Amino acid sequence: MLYNLPCNASSTNSASPLEDRQNFCRASPRSAYIEEPDGASHQFLLTEPLQATDPQNPSSIGASQDKAKVARYARHVENAYQRANRVVEAIIGEVGTTEGVPRSNVIVVSDHGFLPFDTAVSANNCSRSRWYRAVSARR
Repeated sequence: MLYNLPCNASSTNSASPLEDRQNFCRASPRSAYIEEPDGASHQFLLTEPLQATDPQNPSSIGASQDKAKVARYARHVENAYQRANRVVEAIIGEVGTTEGVPRSNVIVVSDHGFLPFDTAVSANNCSRSRWYRAVSARR
């Protein structure tokens, strides 16, 4: 989803690079939050042999991984990044280009990266195990 941002820069007709840079708002700036790569990666990142393809079957790792599921999940993640890339391309289209270079700064940031994980800790399972004894507070 694209949002218009208010533009507070003053408009000048100067050819000075500094004034031109300060006047970047003439390019109709846009901001976008693209959730899909984050959501798809959280749900479908399945790239390591130690990741079980069946959460109910711990032996579905390594050579026993479901190859079709791994491929299907990889397509979900790839498609999410392709859609995000199209949004960035649309923003670049909004600001325009000169010889293939955007006429305004286009900044893409992320709040975190992604790595696969192969070990999870369940607080519920831990509380039932022998190494943890649940204690309730008394009044």
